[in-house]
Amino acid sequence: MKRETLIWTIILLVAGAYLVGRTMRGHMGRAYVIERDHKTVLAAKHEPGARLSIKHTLGLWMAAIFTLCVLSFLYRDNVFYKFAESVLVGVSAAYWMVVGFWSTVVPNLLGKLMPKLVQSWAMPGLEGKRQLAFIVPLVLGILLLWRLSPRGGWIARWPLAFIIGTMAGFRLVAFLQADFLSQINNTIIPLLVMHREQLDVAQSIKNLLIVVG
Repeated sequence: MKRETLIWTIILLVAGAYLVGRTMRGHMGRAYVIERDHKTVLAAKHEPGARLSIKHTLGLWMAAIFTLCVLSFLYRDNVFYKFAESVLVGVSAAYWMVVGFWSTVVPNLLGKLMPKLVQSWAMPGLEGKRQLAFIVPLVLGILLLWRLSPRGGWIARWPLAFIIGTMAGFRLVAFLQADFLSQINNTIIPLLVMHREQLDVAQSIKNLLIVVG
């Protein structure tokens, strides 16, 4: 096992040295940007006004290295794949946590409890008045965080039960109105269909089959 790890380490070092050498000669691995319409966008190396971007270049190399680490799983599970997997999961979780905080918690919770503070701090265009009823979801959210405590984990069951029960109730009402009641309404049809004062035998048989079914 140690010998195999040593072999893979040598291969990666040789490949890394080759890529670094190609980069130093200016053939690859560099990202250039240009100012266009008051925005910084990627550009070709020979485009007029293009300049080297250290930030985008580092991002390019990180993407290439992590891609190679993920593809190394095609051979077998290894430490490079595990490292790339952990970084991907961690960064993704952190990113969506930040997005959820700014797109949900700030406008829909803090913006309802402290609208003036949120307007002056984060969202100048936010409108609305203070609604103290949103203290309830704030308390439930804090109780959910007790799941992280080794001794108070049972406290998180109460808000979780409330959320599940509330969503089940909303879904049940929506299902009754959209599916159940509409299906009943569609089966309230005449068993004998008259067309121009004559019995429509085919349609009557269809209606009879629907009602019986």
